[in-house]
Amino acid sequence: MVWLGLALMAISLPLLLPTPGDPSPPLRLLVVDLSPSATRPRSDSTVFLRRWLAAQDLAAGTAGEELALVVFGAPGAQCRRVFGPDAAGKLREELLRGPLDGPLKGLQAESAAGAGRPLNQPLNRPANQPANRRAAPGARHTSAGVRGGRAQAAESDLAAALDLAQSLMGRRGRGVGRIVLLSDGTHTGPDPRPSWNGCAAWASLTLERWPAPDLPDAAIAELSLPRELEVGAPLALGVELTALFPGGAQARPPASELSVSWNAARGAGQQRLPVAWKPAPSAPGMAPQAGVWHASLVVPLGPAAPGITDVVARVTCPGDPLPENDLARCGTRAGPELVCAVIVDSGRREEVRRWLVAGAAAEGAASVASVASVDGGLSALNVDPVVVDGLQLRFWEVEELGQALVEADVLWTCGVAPDRLDGRLLASFVEYGGGWLASGGWDLLQGWLPQRGRQLPQALLPLEPPEGDAERDVILLVDGSGSMAGGPFELVRRGVLELARASLAGDHLSLRFFTGVLGPQQNEAVLPGAGTRRATLLGILAARVPGGTTDVLYSLDQLVAERGRQAERRAALALLLTDGHTASSDAERTREVSRKLVAAGVQLRVFPIGEQADRQFLGQLVAPGESLVEVGELSEIGELFQREVNQARIREGAAIGLTVVGSESAAVGAGQARASAVGDWGGLDGAWPGGLPPLERLARARAKDGARVLWADDQGAPVLGLWSVGLGAAALLATDPVAGPVSPGDPGGSAGSASRSLKNVWAPAWVNQGALLRPLLRVLGRGSRRGERPRANWRAEGLVLDGVPPTWPAVIRARRRVQAESWQAVVASDTGAAADTGAGAGTGSASDTGSASDYLVLTTDSGPGGRSRRVGQPGASVPGPGADWESGVLEVVGPGGLLASLALGAPRAAEYDPRRVERLPAAWEQVEAYAGTGTGGVPGPLDTVDSVGGGASGGQALGGGGGVPALGLVALTLGLILLAAGALVGLGRA
Repeated sequence: MVWLGLALMAISLPLLLPTPGDPSPPLRLLVVDLSPSATRPRSDSTVFLRRWLAAQDLAAGTAGEELALVVFGAPGAQCRRVFGPDAAGKLREELLRGPLDGPLKGLQAESAAGAGRPLNQPLNRPANQPANRRAAPGARHTSAGVRGGRAQAAESDLAAALDLAQSLMGRRGRGVGRIVLLSDGTHTGPDPRPSWNGCAAWASLTLERWPAPDLPDAAIAELSLPRELEVGAPLALGVELTALFPGGAQARPPASELSVSWNAARGAGQQRLPVAWKPAPSAPGMAPQAGVWHASLVVPLGPAAPGITDVVARVTCPGDPLPENDLARCGTRAGPELVCAVIVDSGRREEVRRWLVAGAAAEGAASVASVASVDGGLSALNVDPVVVDGLQLRFWEVEELGQALVEADVLWTCGVAPDRLDGRLLASFVEYGGGWLASGGWDLLQGWLPQRGRQLPQALLPLEPPEGDAERDVILLVDGSGSMAGGPFELVRRGVLELARASLAGDHLSLRFFTGVLGPQQNEAVLPGAGTRRATLLGILAARVPGGTTDVLYSLDQLVAERGRQAERRAALALLLTDGHTASSDAERTREVSRKLVAAGVQLRVFPIGEQADRQFLGQLVAPGESLVEVGELSEIGELFQREVNQARIREGAAIGLTVVGSESAAVGAGQARASAVGDWGGLDGAWPGGLPPLERLARARAKDGARVLWADDQGAPVLGLWSVGLGAAALLATDPVAGPVSPGDPGGSAGSASRSLKNVWAPAWVNQGALLRPLLRVLGRGSRRGERPRANWRAEGLVLDGVPPTWPAVIRARRRVQAESWQAVVASDTGAAADTGAGAGTGSASDTGSASDYLVLTTDSGPGGRSRRVGQPGASVPGPGADWESGVLEVVGPGGLLASLALGAPRAAEYDPRRVERLPAAWEQVEAYAGTGTGGVPGPLDTVDSVGGGASGGQALGGGGGVPALGLVALTLGLILLAAGALVGLGRA
């Protein structure tokens, strides 16, 4: 019995040891608002924050608490935990460390005196003010501020910070704690009151304030203009301003000025007005804020000009540390003029503009230089809008496609590869009445490929490229000597990437260096089809020049020998890039190598690199009748590659004649160019009475079933095709009409002349012939139903869809999709994307359903047939867009699938939009006491709760863990009883 008692006591000892559920020291959790509105208007914000954190650390030590720190609202950073939980005193140590050490190294407090300075680095210099970027146009009838760069985006999402605080305080086994919120009294995003009440179940709550601001902040709250009005009608801009001035109720507003500039196709103007500030009343139930002022102004802009008028307003106040909220823009539209958005690379914008307006007097062009120089922030105005022949021309870059489509009736993509465009976005524009004309030369060939015929946006075009010939190898042989290393090879690499985008599905592209011997392939050996382009590009991106001396002839001999050992011999095109400086250049051996290449089925194209290249030696390598491919500028190497590889895809000639195909014609040539009665294109009859100038180059094409061919070449092949798509129309011109001579004084030169850019030899006879294209653009745009197209707009109440078709259901869903970067689209283009998506269409497909949280639900209060949809139920409080909804494409989905893809214009970040900044409830100022213990679920371990969205799992309420386990007490008690009983029995026997 004694032994049994001792055994039970031994078993009880491990059960009596402290367990992880025992209470830990109470936690003091600091939640700090680091948003620009909290830090920048206070010139000493970094100094104050350092001292405040040190004081909280000291108070935690006095109270026997651990300490943790959560920050939110910092530009470019999500709500996150940056310190602890750790023992008191550790935070002060971190504050004293160097700027590159410790967990606080990335923690910043923006202020006028120390913007972007780490908290653990002394303040010793002023910071630069953030620069303004060009504003996104957004919706034309609402104000949209100039959005800073992504690093400047900020959201004071207090609800997310409190949710994270609740997760941290709910750590299993932690004792009663305290949450201290440091705020300026404002927030953005969802209502934080439910999160505040949730925190009150776990800890006492204290609200502390940043010091009163000592710098003034004036902001534009809203601009208002009518969306459309009649030409000549009086136009006036309504402006609502708000400001926060230091000094509280006794503050004297500093002298402020409102500058308004407008830019229209027939003129521009500017006004400067003084601002008369008035104290702003406090909102009911919200904490009062001393020093808040407002002003309302009406600025007459004169009679409305035809077309679109852009308006930019800026309020200036001495010492204002928040320039992001000083600038806003809006616009209006008047008259029947059609808006033609021209998408063109920035380097060709002026060239295309001059070409398109040639032959007609522009109906008043704005003086951009005089407007853009005002206030330094008015560069947001569209560059040089001009009205000609009833078309207002507005120029955009590829990345601005969504913004351009918001206002356009017709779109012309000039020299832009289709795969650089967002396919679903463009499809919605055309199907709801817009017009699209695509044209180009080498750039068009990059993304206009037979294997993409079913993909958007190429599927919208009426002409398609013919299928390629049999499969072949395309081998780039690059000189691996030191002369090609560095900058030269980077230009070559860029050219190879361009070639990879423009190559046909049957082209097996490989990159190989040669030095003394022929090196291995730099990309994987792949077959045409899925994965081809991705594998090729990844290999090219990783390639490095090996360096060393070169032996051109020996390397070519190796290439011939390799091909002789291949079981399957395909035709091959080899592009040789070298300076010709080689270990052996015997003339007879050179001619022998050339003959071997021809016998092996290898076409060799030689590109001499550099002025000192041995052209005599290299000229002996090319086949009879061929010549060296001269490289004028290495930056043009990509176009040279395309010319050689895609020679079969184009037709070249000194003067290729063009014919206008009549609407009554049933067929042209060998059935290639067919005219049909699709659509009402009567406006084009007789549009070109004088005929058409000849071309020097055009891309070979064939008409799709149902397309109408407007122009054909002298062999009957289609050059310009047109057809209907939904309510709109699309057209393709298989040449670059703008690409004439380098200058008006350069009348000619052969297509192969090295002194001329390859982009400028497609249509040398088309100089100043923009009048030939303007009738087509007008016809394409006349079907535009700009008042009936669906549009996505951000307003004060949230996301609203206007112009919704009557056939849409009353309840729809919408989600944001990010447009892929062009190079990412190329890498992912052949990886099995759905047939209805373009390479630039971003991730996901139109049929993706996603989770319910991926979507916003939009409803109407007028039932089916209503022309607008908005987030949530009518009258409900709707949060503004979060950081993830600032821009991109809005996919609108109904029960049957995708309804439309709409441009999601970027509003000002909520932090810089006074309409979306909310005051904290006044009742929070008095909350001090602990409200009780939690009874709900408790989040998981602390190490899994470091940012917003940490998962929650069931657990033990605060104060309920720890103590002596019952099983241990039972074992100990039984052991003691048995031990005592055994002792008594033994004593009795004795």
